[in-house]
Amino acid sequence: MVQPVKLGEVRPTQVLFSYGVGAIIDLPHLSAIILGLSEWQETMAEEVAEPRLLAAVRRAAGNSVRSLRLPPRPPDEAGGEDMLVGIPATPFPRWLICPNCRVMGTAEQGLFKLSSNPWDPRKNFFFHESCAKTTGGRKPSPAIPARFLIACEDGHIDDFPWAYYVHDGATDCDARLRFDEIGTSGEAADIFVKCLTCDRSKNMAHAFSEDARAHLPRCRGFHPHLRQFQTGGCDRPASAMLLGASNSWFPIPISALTIPARNGALSEAVKKHWQYLKNVDSVDIIKVLRTALAEQLRSLKQLSDEDLFEEIQRQRFESEGDGDPVDIKIPEWDMFTNPDPTRMDSDFRLRESQVPTAFKDQIEKIVLVERLREVRALIGFTRVDTPEETGDQTTQEVRRAPLTRGTLDWVPASVVRGEGIFIQFKESSIQAWLKGKKAALKNRDDALRLAHRRWRQARRIEPFDDGYPGLRLTLIHTLSHALMRELALECGYSTASIRERIYSRDPGDGQEPFAGILLYTATPDSEGTLGGLVAQGEPERLGSLLEACLDRLKLCSSDPFCSEHLGGATSSAIHGAACHACAFAAETSCEHGNRYLDRSLLVETVTSDGAEFFNR
Repeated sequence: MVQPVKLGEVRPTQVLFSYGVGAIIDLPHLSAIILGLSEWQETMAEEVAEPRLLAAVRRAAGNSVRSLRLPPRPPDEAGGEDMLVGIPATPFPRWLICPNCRVMGTAEQGLFKLSSNPWDPRKNFFFHESCAKTTGGRKPSPAIPARFLIACEDGHIDDFPWAYYVHDGATDCDARLRFDEIGTSGEAADIFVKCLTCDRSKNMAHAFSEDARAHLPRCRGFHPHLRQFQTGGCDRPASAMLLGASNSWFPIPISALTIPARNGALSEAVKKHWQYLKNVDSVDIIKVLRTALAEQLRSLKQLSDEDLFEEIQRQRFESEGDGDPVDIKIPEWDMFTNPDPTRMDSDFRLRESQVPTAFKDQIEKIVLVERLREVRALIGFTRVDTPEETGDQTTQEVRRAPLTRGTLDWVPASVVRGEGIFIQFKESSIQAWLKGKKAALKNRDDALRLAHRRWRQARRIEPFDDGYPGLRLTLIHTLSHALMRELALECGYSTASIRERIYSRDPGDGQEPFAGILLYTATPDSEGTLGGLVAQGEPERLGSLLEACLDRLKLCSSDPFCSEHLGGATSSAIHGAACHACAFAAETSCEHGNRYLDRSLLVETVTSDGAEFFNR
């Protein structure tokens, strides 16, 4: 059975960051997993034109990707709100528990029957038809999904092996199981699984103990969102996991800001009608389309065929190009550092502001981003462990779980609009800091590099030393988090509503180094946000915010433990002096998964060793 999830109950941005392909979602009476893209109604998904992002997706996910598409929705002229068009899902886990008699089983075993509502599938539920405690014409209670699963680091997830677990291995027993809880805490130690056939019983605490692998089978390589097993199986050990655990699904998104072309109006027109123009390969085809699609292409009437064809070719070249993967951020950096008034449009508008007087030695430029448009695409996901996040979004070296069976033709995307503050740091100041405090910085650099290496070794990502971003990024990344937290405290924004975009490059191979951060907030609404964040970028307000966030970093409520932390020297965490009390941000706000942070690089702490950038 495929359970429709109406789009009105899942926001488009959640399809990428909360309930994307392979994620588990709670429906009113069922737990379900979002199915792969091969099950989606592609024709109902509107295409999004963003050539730079499409090129980045093709580099990361394969050249077979043809388009970026918004989540499926019914056409305006048909169906209305009652039309069941949306994201397909299927019940998972398959094991269910009767809330009355606590018997366990699956629908396939015949223990549970589906109560189906043809008019509103959201009201579908399974129930225990032969429950001894449902008598006297009482309405059956909906069965509840078993709240334990198993998963592995290669992206597989499966039903908990209940019969195997209670019998300590494969068994021929015709197991009839019961789920018993002896307390109200809900802890694994208070939960027992009992086989009613052979009277064996086992505590669930063993599934989460240090020797849990001795009690669980190896992973079967199951992808329930694709309804298939991995070819050749899986050689990874399986780990027990709670249903709804935050580590059951980590999205791997790629995003890009929409940068206006030299001829903004022409570029905007082509992007708007890209679904009709993307396959045009000659001027003659444009002439035919003008006649065949006169109503749809009415707004292109004033544009010449030759100009349209040239712009179509340019955008196609951008989306299919094989350039440097880092280039996804280079055009954005160029626009922020050299705002061109002739290239502003309704989706991208900049205004240069004054640098706060107290920070003129460290900050080169402040740019207020009054309007921005960001397109985000989902290219895969991981389970158990977070993906590697080095800031280079197009070269994710992770065991990425597939989004579809067979060839990946398109990926889901979302469009958000908003505003932000861009800060460009003075390159001369960063170089002086790196050289002048080289001795003090060496210990922290070595510790972070070692932690980075250990992290990649544990995940079998080779070469182990690749991808280390260095102290430059760690410096500006930590300030980015501190400023995000200060904005949330002083200005009323929630911590999860502000995101960062880090621009960092060390000198080398003839490339100019740079360092900058963009803090922005955005929503799926066509109007974006209302200017509250931009207002905080004015010199006086931004100066006081920077002063306040740096003062807060000097002392953490977890000091001296926090300030003494050196990453690889003392633990496997890829950060120095940073924790949830002082520098960590919401998962969706941070580009690097709360890694590469160290407040000792910014200010003097209680155990400082003279590595601070700001001498205050």
